Amino acid sequence: MSNKYMPEKARAWFKKSRALRFQNMTEEADAELRKCWNIYSGLVIGKSVVTDQQIVPKKRAEELVDQDFDDLVAFWSK
Repeated sequence: MSNKYMPEKARAWFKKSRALRFQNMTEEADAELRKCWNIYSGLVIGKSVVTDQQIVPKKRAEELVDQDFDDLVAFWSK
C-alpha cells in the first residue's frame, strides 16, 4: 500500500472507532483504535523528522482527538 494514503486511513480508522464505541461495540472500537494508533505514531515521528517541527505526540491511543489528524491529512481528503 502506498504511504501517501496512510494519514487518511488512520483518520478513517479513528472515526470508525468512535462510531463503534458510540454503538457500544467496544471490542471492535478498540481494534480500530489500535490500527489507527500504530499508523498515527509513525506518521507523527516521520513528520517531525521531515519538517523539523516540534510535534508532541500523544502517549496513549485514548488521548487522540480529531485535531491530531488535521496536520497529517491533506485538506481535500477531510
